[in-house]
Amino acid sequence: MIEEPISWTDIDLIKRHPSIMTRSGAALLVIDMQEKLLTAIKDRFDILQQTELLIEAAKILSIPILLTEQYPKGLGGTHKQLEPHLEHVQSFEKCSFSAAGEKTFLSMLESMELRHVAIAGIEAHVCVCQTALDLKVRGYEVSVCADAVSSRKAKDRDVAIDRMKDAGITITTVEALIFELLEKSGGMEFKAILKLIK
Repeated sequence: MIEEPISWTDIDLIKRHPSIMTRSGAALLVIDMQEKLLTAIKDRFDILQQTELLIEAAKILSIPILLTEQYPKGLGGTHKQLEPHLEHVQSFEKCSFSAAGEKTFLSMLESMELRHVAIAGIEAHVCVCQTALDLKVRGYEVSVCADAVSSRKAKDRDVAIDRMKDAGITITTVEALIFELLEKSGGMEFKAILKLIK
């Protein structure tokens, strides 16, 4: 008797590492990608491009997207390059550096019954780091895309990445995360993702 090979669609039959992000119970959080803030950010054009890619992939894969803006009355809204990709995306104004410090955001996150949150945004050593640490201590698996976060200074960014990694947060890249969510080749989603990353 020949046994059927295990399919990746039978994900419950396969033990995967908890840091691997799967679609079930996952969301993308884009932190403070505002025009005024981005003007001083190191590698801002690369960060914008990678965040744009991540948002489009999340939409193809039906991953919920959440967006924060730090004091938008003073710092303005999300960068115009990202705006066309963010229709129907839930956004949250915040004054707390950590998104978890805003009750409306935290209530929304808790109501979604998520297990895993992927993060892109700025600044790495302030809002990104504090949010990632606060979500981790609340029991979420957190992945931070190193090529979609930055700070004004490279040293601040690098130290923040090390600090988050030491705290048990998964440091990954946009492309690595997308392929984790995709899980397998073939099908319309795979073809759509390939068009994005080529």
